[in-house]
Amino acid sequence: MLVPEIFSLFKDSNYNRIEDEHFYLSVNMTTGFIEFLMGPRITIANLKAYKRRSLITKEQFQSTLKNIDIILKWAHEYDEVETSEKFIYSLAEKKSQKKIACINAETGEIICYS
Repeated sequence: MLVPEIFSLFKDSNYNRIEDEHFYLSVNMTTGFIEFLMGPRITIANLKAYKRRSLITKEQFQSTLKNIDIILKWAHEYDEVETSEKFIYSLAEKKSQKKIACINAETGEIICYS
């Protein structure tokens, strides 16, 4: 199973992005080995100048969690032969009750499906 990750690279400390370039990285979730890597045409100097942005603190994350509801609901599983149901937990933003897609690790913003 592959899980895509999207991130930007910056060529200097002023956050000037390396435009129109993408990394494609496939990591085996069982072994942790890199199965495929395709990257941009950038110099080693640009990579060394890369500045990683800070992530939210544990306290900021705890604050974000206060804006999340956990909803217990039925889910249907469709098989070739039969359909079954099971209980699952779903995460939703408290105010809008929209289903949560993810949380921005740099800002703590809750990102919902539309």
